[in-house]
Amino acid sequence: GKEAIEKIRQYEAENNITPCVIVMVSGHCSQAIIDECLNEKGSIKANTFLKKPLTFDALQHLVNQYFQQ
Repeated sequence: GKEAIEKIRQYEAENNITPCVIVMVSGHCSQAIIDECLNEKGSIKANTFLKKPLTFDALQHLVNQYFQQ
């Protein structure tokens, strides 16, 4: 996942594409990876992180935060 996100962000930058919303989901990430994921200056640059097991409330909050206008 981490490498895929890095490649997506690189592609967006190289092709002048508006960045998409990326949600990193894992049940086995360390806090350091989560922090890097959410750090705008880090290499991963995901928009948010959800830890497994997911709950309906967490998914609903995510949709409300990023996809409803």
